[in-house]
Amino acid sequence: MEQTDHQKLQDKVAECLEEYNSVSKIRMDLVLFTAFIQHICRVIRVLRLPLGNALLVGVGGSGRKATTTLSTYVAQYTLYQIEM
Repeated sequence: MEQTDHQKLQDKVAECLEEYNSVSKIRMDLVLFTAFIQHICRVIRVLRLPLGNALLVGVGGSGRKATTTLSTYVAQYTLYQIEM
């Protein structure tokens, strides 16, 4: 569903971020600007699709990891990371 009340959406994402920080070992102090919230919503929508997956592309420091981490937490999935 499309969310028309952007302030309500921002408050909900801030609440989810605060909840994530309370249960996580690694704290994420993020600035929740509109574009970031839109990306979180897109990733959640893709993850909830059957066999949903996404490839996030961007330069270093663009927020791919933070977006993915918060999106998987909101969607109530477990995040697995491959490290080299």
